[in-house]
Amino acid sequence: MIGQKLIGKVAEEMFVAGAPSEDRLTVCVAIPTYQREGVLVETIRQVLTQDSPADEVLVIDQSADHEFTTSQALSAWHQEGWIRWIKHSPQFAGSKESGAAGIAERHRDFH
Repeated sequence: MIGQKLIGKVAEEMFVAGAPSEDRLTVCVAIPTYQREGVLVETIRQVLTQDSPADEVLVIDQSADHEFTTSQALSAWHQEGWIRWIKHSPQFAGSKESGAAGIAERHRDFH
């Protein structure tokens, strides 16, 4: 309940009528993944097709290898600037280090 009130207050302050566009919330989506082929591709597609797209999409990838079609999609999205594909060692899969890597890799200044 407290979280909902806080979100409502922030949204109200950030999206008041006539507010300059630079005052809007900045959104970074971090997607950690480890050997999740179909789920990964579908998740990225869903994020990229949102009505209000994220300012930055980070894919923190800890998989040693991917299926050909998954690698092809990730490479294309990365090269076209739709996502940042960050490869990490599988040894950190599921650890707090993988989440920290996403925070450290973001490009934008989030407050």
